[in-house]
Amino acid sequence: VLIVEVPRLGSLLISHGGCQCLVHVMRSPAARGPDGQDLRKAIACLVVSLADGSSEAVQALRHAGLAQVLAEEGLQGPDQAAEAAMWALGTIAGLGVVLQAMRKHGPGNVFVLQGGAKAISECAFHASDRGQLEVLPDALSLVLELTRSPQHDVARDLERSCIKALGSLLAILTSYASPGAMPAVDMGVEVLIRQLTNQEAMDATAASPTTNAEEETWHRQTDENSVYDRPNHEAAAEAAAEAVGRIAITSQEWRVVLRQYALEGLIKWIRIGTDRRLLKYLFWASASMAGMPFVASEMQRHMDNIGAVDA
Repeated sequence: VLIVEVPRLGSLLISHGGCQCLVHVMRSPAARGPDGQDLRKAIACLVVSLADGSSEAVQALRHAGLAQVLAEEGLQGPDQAAEAAMWALGTIAGLGVVLQAMRKHGPGNVFVLQGGAKAISECAFHASDRGQLEVLPDALSLVLELTRSPQHDVARDLERSCIKALGSLLAILTSYASPGAMPAVDMGVEVLIRQLTNQEAMDATAASPTTNAEEETWHRQTDENSVYDRPNHEAAAEAAAEAVGRIAITSQEWRVVLRQYALEGLIKWIRIGTDRRLLKYLFWASASMAGMPFVASEMQRHMDNIGAVDA
């Protein structure tokens, strides 16, 4: 927490051999097994904080061998420490290393898959050079495999993480691949559309109230990016709405497709009267396809719904 609030402390830690100390502690007996879970998680979170916004810190962490030790020691257990380690790997080692770790350690360890999906979202969002962009199709193929996996029954958060990763990848790839040009991109957009037109999920939302109780996770936040203990179909719908909105903004060709096949689903979700957070994403995605006249029309339609007007 101190390093996040006072970034200079991170520089001091690195300049005084902090990276080497982290490697030593991560390899120590204290960090092994179930009893070492909290320590491994703390180290992974510290790596993310140190690397945040600092290319010099990333280089220092790599040079000290943090990427290797995170891959070797951080992924040893099916726990939140493994999820945090995947996030840290993406931060300092990049998308290619994340994909390798997911394929090697992901089968049977849903926490590796969850952390990997979240790392893919972050890496894709910051992808800029040619080397980073060339890895995105491989990442898309892996995420599509996960969306077809029965692992979702085990991990409530995994489906939402995969949908969010799809959105980050497709927001870039749809800028290069028009509809019909790349089968994997077409499949990815289809997954998002199915998520938003899932009548069963809509019925479940309409039949049960939602809750905003916070879920205890390694990356717990206090702002609007917090993870909430919500029905999975709502969390997945939120991620899908955010994803199609980003795609519609970045690609005119795909905006036409999404308006034809996804907009009706968005409208149905809005008219269910779900929670305020989800409504914000639904309105934003709808506006990215249909424009402000649509927003104005829906506001008039829902003037008695404070959540809808606020969204």
